[in-house]
Amino acid sequence: MEVSEVAVIEEVEKEAVEEKTPEPTIKQNSPSREETLVSLILKLKPEVLKDIRIRQIIKTPILKRLAEEFDGNPKNLPKELFDKFGELLLYPQISELGNPKKEINDIYKLLSLEDLKQRQIAEKDEKELQTLQQKFKDFNSDDFERIIV
Repeated sequence: MEVSEVAVIEEVEKEAVEEKTPEPTIKQNSPSREETLVSLILKLKPEVLKDIRIRQIIKTPILKRLAEEFDGNPKNLPKELFDKFGELLLYPQISELGNPKKEINDIYKLLSLEDLKQRQIAEKDEKELQTLQQKFKDFNSDDFERIIV
């Protein structure tokens, strides 16, 4: 059986191309900003979860429910929320972070900014839009309110 040189070269090149295709990497479920914020608050100062400012920026339904129903004792939570509570406690260890209070405040600031942008997009009233723009300017200052002092 005779095979042309060109056919052999094409087959070899085809195999080489197939070998170079990288395998898709398995993406690990990394916590969202909201999950990280709630996790750090639960570990450092759980009573802050009841703060209205925190509850306003949390959009994820299960985290919103956890913030509303958590009374300081995880045993009083429904099973679904108890499981989420346990999952959140396994997220980043406080010792892995430089300054957990700063981390909480930074994440709070980012989430507040995202919330503000969404409201600004949805807002049609000119006066309200100006108020939101002023709040947006405040995010860049060191005077921005801190959730944990």
